This record gives sequence, C-alpha cells and structure tokens, in this order.
Amino acid sequence: MRRTDYHIDPDHMFSGELKFLSNMYPCTIQMSVLGHSYTFESAEAAFQAGKCLNPSQVALFTKVENGSAAKKLGRKINMRADWDTYRLAWMKQVLLCKFTQNEDLMQQLIDTYPLPLKETNTWNDTFWGVCNGVGKNHLGHLLMQIREEYRPAEENPEGLDVLQFDHMPKGSFPWNREEDFDV
Repeated sequence: MRRTDYHIDPDHMFSGELKFLSNMYPCTIQMSVLGHSYTFESAEAAFQAGKCLNPSQVALFTKVENGSAAKKLGRKINMRADWDTYRLAWMKQVLLCKFTQNEDLMQQLIDTYPLPLKETNTWNDTFWGVCNGVGKNHLGHLLMQIREEYRPAEENPEGLDVLQFDHMPKGSFPWNREEDFDV
C-alpha cells in the first residue's frame, strides 16, 4: 500500500511518521568492517564504525545504546585518512544493509514513493541534508536511489500504452507471414 499523505515537519522531515528514515532509528544491522562481522543497533552506529582504523574501535560501536551515542563516539575516534572520499560509498552500504536486512523498513521506504526525501535539519548539516533550504541532501538522494532500485516496476507506467499482439490473427504483421520464412 502506497502512502503519500505524511504529516511532514519542514525542519525535521525524518521525524514523526518518517523517523524510520533517520540513521538514528533503532534497527539491527549486520555488516563486515575491516574484515570482521559486527552487529549494530542503528545505521548511525554502523556508519560511524566505518571511520575506524582498527577492529577494537569498531567493536565500541556495537555497544552504544543509540544513534546519538554512536555519533558522539564517532567524534572521538582516530578517523581513517581517506574518510572524506569513502563516506558516501560507506553510507550507501550502510543504508543497503539497513533496508535489505529489515523488510518492514524496506517496505516503508518503498511506500514513500514518489515523495522527494530531504534530510531537513536545524543543526546546519548541509552535506547529508538541507538546512534553511541549503544543502546537498546526500542522505535523501541515497535513500531515493535505494527506493528506486528496490521498488517493483509498475505494470503500466502512467502515459505509456501497452501493446498486445497475442490476440492478432496470424499474418497481421509483415514480419510473421509464413511466406517470409524458408521452412
């Protein structure tokens, strides 16, 4: 069932009925980080673990109580040198794990179609989101990309005519006349 009648807070789109889109939303995610398998309790914890240089640091993110605690811890660790070039790809991997490992969340994401998803915020995050109308909205774009990749194809997209040839008598088209083939 599609749902497009959300009550959206313009300053915090990923709250209320859409809070499941937030990386802070509690959900179990299993991922491989630095060659080891870990279980995280939020996408934020998994994302922050991607900054780590060693498995002992990653393990700290499996024990945090929520996404806010993971974000706070992520500010204290020694970050990998290539983080700025790596973070978009890592976020997409985290989101893919979040939604493919939690079928209910994937269905909720799909049900947001065709709503444009913007990670609106008041804390000036203009890389992942939009603040005061300004921002790159990378998180919103990644979510819409995943939604599009996993949403079922529509049977008859609006505006397209479906051609049905199976009811046409044999020989109705020049390319299927018997005399056109050497049988």
